[in-house]
Amino acid sequence: MKNKSYLLIALPVVLGLVYLWMRPYQAELAHAHLPISQLNSQQKTNIQLAAAKLDKTVITLDRPFSFNDKVGPRTFERGFLAAPTYVGNYTQTTEGGGICLVASLLYKAALEAGLDIPERHGHTRTISSSLPGYDATVNYGHQDLKLSVPSKSASYLISCKADPYSIDLKIYGDPQEKKQLSRKFVQTGPHEIRVLTYKQDKLVSADDYKTKR
Repeated sequence: MKNKSYLLIALPVVLGLVYLWMRPYQAELAHAHLPISQLNSQQKTNIQLAAAKLDKTVITLDRPFSFNDKVGPRTFERGFLAAPTYVGNYTQTTEGGGICLVASLLYKAALEAGLDIPERHGHTRTISSSLPGYDATVNYGHQDLKLSVPSKSASYLISCKADPYSIDLKIYGDPQEKKQLSRKFVQTGPHEIRVLTYKQDKLVSADDYKTKR
């Protein structure tokens, strides 16, 4: 009888702790979905590897996020393949080519979810896989995408799934942190634009792009 009494007391406590642990992740703050069937098999492999490493990532005050730390070096030894990637104003073949698409989806979702962005680098030209102002380029050891929480109590969960047909990325957390995004475009030259990106009414980036002629 004593064991049953202890069980009756302990069970609600355990269930309560589980509820408190899961509660911050019940609200879907951002959702990004993109078809990738048009990409080559090497790019798809790289995207699937990066997505698997991002999936189930938790971001808190004590656990800030670095894309390069989480995904790691993009090398053949770690399963990444050589594939086309944007390098400046050119397209080159590099190990891990294609994962900037994942970084771009994550960046826009992080903005919507209300995360702070200590580091992010945009492309220098417009790209077909991401809207100007919402893109992010990553280069291990040089350019990173870093995310951090806006308050001590905030906690976020990243869900990232990819198959040969599409990538699906979601961020869960406190719905009070969700933000509205907007952009303004300024023509700065015959084939150049500046994109001002706002989170609520706060300017978060001013990116210059070369457009296709």
